[in-house]
Amino acid sequence: MMKVPLALIRLAACAAVLLGLAACSNFNGNPLSDADNPDFQAGKRRKSAMDFDGAIDSFERVLQTNPTSGQAHFELGLLGEQHLGDYASAIYHFQKFLKLEPESNLSEMVQARVNSCKVELAKTVSFSLVSKKAFAEMTRLATENTQLREQIMQLNMRLAAVPPPPSNTVLRAAAVEATLLRQAPVPSGGAPVVSTQTAEAPAQAAPPSPVTSTPRTYTIKAGDNLYRISKQFSVSFTAIKSANPSVVPERLRVGQVINIPSARN
Repeated sequence: MMKVPLALIRLAACAAVLLGLAACSNFNGNPLSDADNPDFQAGKRRKSAMDFDGAIDSFERVLQTNPTSGQAHFELGLLGEQHLGDYASAIYHFQKFLKLEPESNLSEMVQARVNSCKVELAKTVSFSLVSKKAFAEMTRLATENTQLREQIMQLNMRLAAVPPPPSNTVLRAAAVEATLLRQAPVPSGGAPVVSTQTAEAPAQAAPPSPVTSTPRTYTIKAGDNLYRISKQFSVSFTAIKSANPSVVPERLRVGQVINIPSARN
């Protein structure tokens, strides 16, 4: 029987031990690299196909078998930031990547993404607070606007109730009467005497103009209201309202025709 060299026996024993260790390592679940991990490759394919939910599921399975996979955390961070708007989740995975792979050439870019996600997350919180304040301010302004509209309406009604100024005929008669009083002789111890005939003569020279009965109409234009129209035609607000019983002053329409009563001199 041929003897086997001792060195060859030792070499075979070492090889057996190495194979056994490798087998034990695989049996105990030594994680595959990301390049060899089928779940990681499936996540990349699903992400390219825009199946973002499926991609997240694949990358999370990678972390179940290999919790130290920085690349899986990186991919999950990108999905949370760019496609889901889940900035809190994105920050978590990006920070896990930085902890697992601090020397990566992607570290600076990932840190910038963490900062960007924090800004976006802060916006969502501050927006809810600002929206509540804005709603309260809008409510306050709407209430003030309603109160101001009511005040304006009341002022317009008061102005409409004020009698119109005296006509030119009344002013002329008053001026003539004042002139006659200045020119009349003043008796001793008494008030000036103005003869009835002299005082009445100027009044008869300028009789009041007759009230015209010619009907008039006016077409509503943009920005018009009954108070402004009453001033334009020297007619009281009440008279215009009485001449148009079917017209609602607060609901005038452009192109609407209203009746204008005759002006009084």
